[in-house]
Amino acid sequence: MAQFDSNFHDMTEGIRAVASPADAADLLNTIVDGYGLETAAFLTVRPVYEEPSKPFYLTTYSPEWVKRYIEKEFFDIDPVLRCGLRALTLVD
Repeated sequence: MAQFDSNFHDMTEGIRAVASPADAADLLNTIVDGYGLETAAFLTVRPVYEEPSKPFYLTTYSPEWVKRYIEKEFFDIDPVLRCGLRALTLVD
């Protein structure tokens, strides 16, 4: 439990330090490594770094998978995305 608490503190401090998309991508990779995850993704429909009409996303999935996901329009059937777009807080 102490390791979780330490990781969580480090991650929340890292969020405060994010000032660019590159910083956010680095933090996402740090979170994946820190928690021993295989992959992670972050999406916001009200981006901080881009035009308001464009969603902002980061992912540790391979570029090949992201390309396929977009080409096949999986976002139309992705249950996690649907849940996340209705959620008021983060989705795990």
